[in-house]
Parts: sequence; C-alpha cells; structure tokens
Amino acid sequence: MANQSEEFASTQENTQVSGELTFNDKVVQKTHWNCNGKN
Repeated sequence: MANQSEEFASTQENTQVSGELTFNDKVVQKTHWNCNGKN
C-alpha cells in the first residue's frame, strides 16, 4: 500500500507541474505575441 500511495502522490505532483508548465507556456506565448505586435 505504501508504494501505491507514493505513486499516487507522484502522479498528482506531476499533474500539477504539467498544469503550471502549460499555464507558463500560455503566458510566454501571449507576452511574445505582444512584443512582436509592438515591434
């Protein structure tokens, strides 16, 4: 059971990190687009 709990915690952590990366990618794309628009 301990191993399953560790796997579950690891999966949740990976999901959260993926969500943050996706959010950061959107912010970077938006900022990049705004910079190009100003140029």
